[in-house]
Formats: sequence, C-alpha cells, structure tokens
Amino acid sequence: MKEEKKKKIPGWAILIIVLVSIFMILPVLVFIGITAYFIFSDYDEIGIVEEGSYTIIDDSFKLDNTTVKGFYDKESDTYYITGTIKNTLEDESRNYVNISYNVYDKDGDLLGTANAYIDNLGKGQTWKFKAYYSDIDSKDVVSYKLDNVEHYNDF
Repeated sequence: MKEEKKKKIPGWAILIIVLVSIFMILPVLVFIGITAYFIFSDYDEIGIVEEGSYTIIDDSFKLDNTTVKGFYDKESDTYYITGTIKNTLEDESRNYVNISYNVYDKDGDLLGTANAYIDNLGKGQTWKFKAYYSDIDSKDVVSYKLDNVEHYNDF
C-alpha cells in the first residue's frame, strides 16, 4: 500500500486569499464607519456657534435669538417657532433656505422637527420665519432647539 501525501497550499495562494478577503471587507467597513459618523455627528461641529444673543451658522447666517419664540395654536393644532435670521453675506444670495428645530415633550423626548423654508434670501436680507410642527402630538411640545440651517444654491 502506498501512503498518500497531503498537498500543501502554496504560500502565494494563501496571500492572494487574504488580500482578496481584505479588499472585499474593507469597503464595507469604511461604508459603515462613514454612515455612523454622519448619523451620530453633532451639527455644532460644522459651524453653529452661539455668540451672545445671536447664533452664527457657517458664517453665512445670523439668527437673532431674542426674536425666537415658540407657541402652540389650538385652532390649527400646530406648534410654531418664529424668529428672524439674516443672510450675512453682502455679495451672495441664498436659495432654498431651510431652518429646522427639534421639538421635545416634557420628558425631553424628541417628538419631531419644525421647519420653515424660503425660496430666496437675498444679499444681507433678513427673513422673519415661521417654522411649524403639525403632528398628532404637537400640543405636547414644551421646548425646542435649533437643529440646522441649510441652503441649496445649485438648483
């Protein structure tokens, strides 16, 4: 009887298997990491700065915090947040501006977001906005916090 020899896998084959595995898994890990960053990142890191009674957003907008007020309107069953925001750029208009506030109940739980939009905020112009949150629990809103101010000039 002849004894059979086990065939060894060559080192270069193992190296190729390891490299292919890494290059297949690496993009998935990078995608997961980038997704987690955007989900858990705080807008304060991208340019929302409190300065006394004003909030400066990306050096483009100045929100006058003394004008910001929130109230519930029973007739429309809607929670409103009003205030004024200025386009601080003297040489550029801002198109499709959106201001959003997170709204919370008495326990501090997030209920949703109040939004206001304007098509164009001209150079140096001030906008008196009225954001609204109209949901089944809008009467339960007791506090709010600025979430973001965005604009889209590429449309």
